[in-house]
Formats: sequence, structure tokens, C-alpha cells
Amino acid sequence: MKRVKLKKLSNFLIVRIPDEIAQELNLKEDSELDVFVLDGSGIIMQKHKSIEEICRGINSTNLNIAAQWSNSDNTQSKEW
Repeated sequence: MKRVKLKKLSNFLIVRIPDEIAQELNLKEDSELDVFVLDGSGIIMQKHKSIEEICRGINSTNLNIAAQWSNSDNTQSKEW
């Protein structure tokens, strides 16, 4: 496990990430990350887009999803 170093500066949080992790995540100097606490541990992850950002430009005329549904009594699940 690689360690990430944090430094609080006023209202800013400076994150120092090892080069190999930054390359694996394709992080740039001005990348945005989400920071939150889960069960007392700090979690840092790549910024996720909002639903609005993901769906921007998608409408019923250009949405073409082919799906097959399987409702097997054995699994009680739906599959794509």
C-alpha cells in the first residue's frame, strides 16, 4: 500500500501522491479529487461527474441501448 501525504493550508488541502499512483490514475497538476471520511478513515478518490454532466446531450432521439433481460426464477435477478 502506498501512502498519500496531506497538508492543510488555511482552507486548502494539499495532497502529495506518489508518481506511480498519479500516473495510474492519470492525474494532472490541476486534477480534482473527492475527499470524504468513511468509518473514521479519510478517502481520496478521483472526482466523479454528476448525473447532469454524464447525461448532458443525451435525449430520447439519440439514446440507443440494446438490452436483453433475463428473469430466471432460480436467480431472481435481471441481467443486461
